[in-house]
Amino acid sequence: MAGGDGTLVMGVLARLGGVLIGLFSVFGALFVGVVTPAMLAGACALVAAVLPARPRRGATAMLGLALLGLAFQLGDVAVYYLRYAIPGNYYAWPLAALDFGVLWMLAAYAARMRRR
Repeated sequence: MAGGDGTLVMGVLARLGGVLIGLFSVFGALFVGVVTPAMLAGACALVAAVLPARPRRGATAMLGLALLGLAFQLGDVAVYYLRYAIPGNYYAWPLAALDFGVLWMLAAYAARMRRR
């Protein structure tokens, strides 16, 4: 399945992180009742994390969803700074860094699985 290059470990960590941030994002949006680009990024991470990486089209779909999630997360940062440009009001970068990291790992894992 996966060689000694760490693909299996990366896949497990990326999928676990994708499920966690996806569930937190989706349930948080349902609780608050507001759909934001960050929630859509979490939904992309959740769906990408549960997709099978084999066959090749599964890895392609996973890669597309991870990249779409990264775009949504960047969009959330842009919306925040364009709408709430108040001195002392800072974006939640620790949470966004976790989202960016997990989505990037999902994209890297999917790209690696597409080459197999």
